Amino acid sequence: MTGGGLAGRLRRFVSRSSADDDDGGSSKDTGSASVDDEGPEGEVRDEMFARLKREAEEVVRREPILAMLLSRVGLIPPDPKHPQSPGCPYKPARTFEEVISRIVTHRLSTCSGGSSTICPDYLYDHILAAFMGNELECGHTMAMAVREDARAIIRRDPACETLLEAVLFMKGFLSLVLHRAARRAWKPDGAGGGASGSRFLALLLQSQASSAFGV
Repeated sequence: MTGGGLAGRLRRFVSRSSADDDDGGSSKDTGSASVDDEGPEGEVRDEMFARLKREAEEVVRREPILAMLLSRVGLIPPDPKHPQSPGCPYKPARTFEEVISRIVTHRLSTCSGGSSTICPDYLYDHILAAFMGNELECGHTMAMAVREDARAIIRRDPACETLLEAVLFMKGFLSLVLHRAARRAWKPDGAGGGASGSRFLALLLQSQASSAFGV
């Protein structure tokens, strides 16, 4: 759903956010990114993204019924042997931001009663583009803030055992992602938001989030 240039820009966001990551001294593994470990072609290894993929693979081995969901959000490749997977058009995600954008899009679309008000592809593209914005929240970009939200859930919620469940099922986390995307749609480009300040899109995202997640 996104071109190579967009993926490259997102990888640079990973590097920026990784440099400022702080796990708060927590004893739990919060999956902060490493900038010292480089993958193929010098790409920065993103430990939070790598952890999500590891946890998804473990879950599918134990609970194969989740294969379709996890392939739709890009955490595992479609398995042609699995009865739910053939024909799935989704390719594996390449960044943490892509995964979160797919999860929010999928959850919002499926919570809309089967008749989504927003084109899922457009919603995905808007959320992913919002991750690339330069607007700061208390010194953090959206990409940095969303990562910190996920780590905070793991640190503070004793019932949350994995990063995967935090980003897949915690409605507060999903609502915050949509809130941030809506904020960037509301504001004009010169103020760190969308190209023209899409006020009604922002209102629609807020309304849909409230209906879908009850927040």
